[in-house]
Amino acid sequence: QVLRALEKAYQIPGVEVSTFEIDPAVIALVKKEICEKQCLIPLQKAGQTLVVAFSDPGNIMMREDLRFLT
Repeated sequence: QVLRALEKAYQIPGVEVSTFEIDPAVIALVKKEICEKQCLIPLQKAGQTLVVAFSDPGNIMMREDLRFLT
């Protein structure tokens, strides 16, 4: 229920990371230090889009930084 409420609040789809199959190739796209500091996990690529799980999807600055970094 919390996930669904956050999906509505941020208007982005949520992901059950514990059941999601992470593409090992995308892990290398974002440095480990950044992932740990920002509490994020690169999950997969969808075309030219990197799909990332965030602990704080409201962190707009990090989302923009990822666009630049990747």
